[in-house]
Amino acid sequence: MADESPRFYIDVIGDLFHIGHLRHLEKAKALGGTLVVGVFDDATAARLSHVPVIPLDERVAVIAALRCVDEVVPAAPLAPDDAFLDRYRIETVCLSDDFGDPERQSAMAAMLDDGSGIVLPYTETVTTAEVVS
Repeated sequence: MADESPRFYIDVIGDLFHIGHLRHLEKAKALGGTLVVGVFDDATAARLSHVPVIPLDERVAVIAALRCVDEVVPAAPLAPDDAFLDRYRIETVCLSDDFGDPERQSAMAAMLDDGSGIVLPYTETVTTAEVVS
């Protein structure tokens, strides 16, 4: 019998993993169902925030080891499109509010309009930039 639980998606850079990352993923998991986490590759991470210190394969391994995470998608797209959502059977995208990229903002607005996205604010006071400094 196939798992029929709702599938939620959230994406992260996940560099220098800290409590802010954990709390954000736990908020997404608390929505219920299956949590699928996309981890951005270095180029996408640099476009959104910074060049990661930790290599992609290690960031994926850390995210995959978390109890709140059910599946991991390495090298996640900047903005998931319908083909991506269909491939991973994603029903709802948890949209972080901490990335200001115009393409991503446009995709977020479209997902909010069509009901496939919800905003899950990144409210932790700890950021990777603060950890580095």
